Amino acid sequence: MKLVKLLNLNINNFKGIKSADIDFSDITKISGRNELGKSSIVDSFYWLIDGKDSRGLSEFGIKMMDSNGNQIPNLVIDVKMNISIDGKLYTIRKTQEEKWETSINNPEPYQKGILQSTLSKTLQVC
Repeated sequence: MKLVKLLNLNINNFKGIKSADIDFSDITKISGRNELGKSSIVDSFYWLIDGKDSRGLSEFGIKMMDSNGNQIPNLVIDVKMNISIDGKLYTIRKTQEEKWETSINNPEPYQKGILQSTLSKTLQVC
């Protein structure tokens, strides 16, 4: 059986988390009052692994909101984790960004879509 350890989770612009860098030990406790981002941490991990949230939903809001509850446009969502598998270090990273365009008739930028989420895995030899 392989020994897999989650070492670190880095979250940027995911749901309500502007930026977080969490180091994990053998036992890590995440606690806090309601609406502080505990579920968002777990959701970011699941989104990175399989594109779903912790409830298994593939369509859920991952964009950050402003104080009025509107999505903040043009932010790159980035989640990265470092894991150890039998002592070998791996980095797994997923990003998503919006595609914006302008046209001759409309010089104001508008959202054309979302660039494909990218998943990259890197083996780091120690």
